Amino acid sequence: MEEQSWCRWRICALTSALLLAVGFIAAGPLAQAQESAPPSIDVEELLAPYRDGLKDAMPAYSDEREAIVSYEVDATVLPNTDMRVDELITYNTGTDKVRHGLIRDIPTIDVLDNGMQRSYDISLIAVSRDGRDVPYTVDDSGDALSLRIGDERVAILGRHEFRITYLVKNGLDVLQKGDLIDGAPPEVSAGDVELYWDFVGDEWAFPVYEADVSIIGPAPALAAQCDADPGYGQGCAVDLNGGPRGATTMRASAMGWPWIEGYLSGVIAWAPDAFTQLPTPVITEPPQAAENTRAVRNLRISALLGLAALAIPIVIAITLRRRSRGVVLAASPVRFEPPSSLRPAELQAGMEGAVTASGIAATLLDLAARGHVTITEGERRLFQADGLELTRTGQVKDSLQGWEKLLLDTTFKGEGQATIGDFDPELGRAIKVISSQLGAAGRSSGFYNPDGYRPDRPYRILALVGILGAALAFGILVASGEVRPTAALAAIVPASAGLIIGGVVGALITPRRQTSTSATFIAEVEGFRRFMDSDSAAARRDYVQRSGLPEYAVFSTYLPYAIALGLEEIWIENFPDLDPSQLSRYGMRVASWGGLSDFTSSMTSSVSSGSTTRSGGSGFGGGAGGGGGGGG
Repeated sequence: MEEQSWCRWRICALTSALLLAVGFIAAGPLAQAQESAPPSIDVEELLAPYRDGLKDAMPAYSDEREAIVSYEVDATVLPNTDMRVDELITYNTGTDKVRHGLIRDIPTIDVLDNGMQRSYDISLIAVSRDGRDVPYTVDDSGDALSLRIGDERVAILGRHEFRITYLVKNGLDVLQKGDLIDGAPPEVSAGDVELYWDFVGDEWAFPVYEADVSIIGPAPALAAQCDADPGYGQGCAVDLNGGPRGATTMRASAMGWPWIEGYLSGVIAWAPDAFTQLPTPVITEPPQAAENTRAVRNLRISALLGLAALAIPIVIAITLRRRSRGVVLAASPVRFEPPSSLRPAELQAGMEGAVTASGIAATLLDLAARGHVTITEGERRLFQADGLELTRTGQVKDSLQGWEKLLLDTTFKGEGQATIGDFDPELGRAIKVISSQLGAAGRSSGFYNPDGYRPDRPYRILALVGILGAALAFGILVASGEVRPTAALAAIVPASAGLIIGGVVGALITPRRQTSTSATFIAEVEGFRRFMDSDSAAARRDYVQRSGLPEYAVFSTYLPYAIALGLEEIWIENFPDLDPSQLSRYGMRVASWGGLSDFTSSMTSSVSSGSTTRSGGSGFGGGAGGGGGGGG
């Protein structure tokens, strides 16, 4: 290790000394710049005496590193302005990863400084490896041709030569006067034909250590320049028309083996009379720019439509609100008994058209208050609803309706005790039958008007159309694979948003249409609600005094109705002085008054759990040209 470090130190010292010497030699003429014009300095000629020493001082290339050892490009520009390109890429796989070939990306789109897009027509001619045919695939992504050269079933190791030949159309330009910048060669003028090409791209996944480019045109070139990666310590050398067959060559190589991108770009010009036709570059507006223009145009129209979709339903709903109501609800004085002596579940069905879990829980409490069963809150279970333990008393104090008997028979199944909490398919079916029967009874009695929502149906349809539009917009985003404005989105999104908001608000503003019977029933229920509300404390005390019933009797009798109407919290708060032990006379076994609210809540959740199957599973499971590529 020490000997190796010493060798590296000597290499670095020698390299530094040689570079300093070059610097001083180059700086000598510049020191006299104020006295006379400095002579031109040929860097290649200046470095020539030291090149062999520099190469000898550099460590040998390591085959363990993945890299392009050399990149040779032979470009032939034809009289019709097409260009034939032959690339010979010497690629070393390295030893870190298993490789099957080479990936070469050839750009077909170039985004110009002004945002416009220039297109090149690339036609693949031949592909080989080590002088023999090799399997390859071509993927056209729209802005590049991606060549995957090699057999994915066969690994390769070491150095291999990949030859890629293709034809480029629309690659040349006619120089305009505005294209000539300060420092342009004097041999070049407006009207000449120019090739500006990235012969070796800067998007390779590993270093490119040597780049050699040979360009043959239909006539001798007027001028040429090149630009290369600064990592090429000797710069980029141009030999104008001095190569084989009068080719213009461009060459760059790394001093040592640093990590460099290794790009090489070149520009070369010919007289226009060397060509049979002048080039016509294909320059267009990028598709996204055109799409943005259409999107902005569509957005203006769609925004107006969206505002109209938002405002019109709301205005119509406000205008028609009184007419949509049908029969106006009568005043609702406080009532001390449920309308028509209905049971809690029947009352809920008359208001909502069906019976929910809270209606079934209210029924069980009502049966307990009437002496048919006793109810005790079961033991709490982690991540599950609290169970309900029911005991049948066997004492018949009043007659049971058919649907009440069905509920009890299904719950107890001939036994004296039962527990509700775990899913019971038989109980679930019974509850559906009860809900259907009581819902039908509510409609046949006229208490529930099934056509009450008809006035807001148009608004709900509008909201549904808006939701479908939003779903369509989301589908377009998913299909495109990227979030960007498009003409379709600009047309759909504002209008969909307006339809959704306008439809929902219009439906909320529009009241249910009531008949004479349903309006009377609702007014009576509202009066009954007022009896349970905290604002009717005086009327409630008066009722207790007149009825001669103790407070716990009134509380227990009407608690089921409070649950059915969603007023249980208020009803419990209205009786803060009751003793929980008093409730046992009405079939409720509660440990403390503070836990009564939890008790009523657990009843609803237990009924819901017992009649609804749980979902399966556990919550704890679980220029142009250029481009690049890489190892395949």
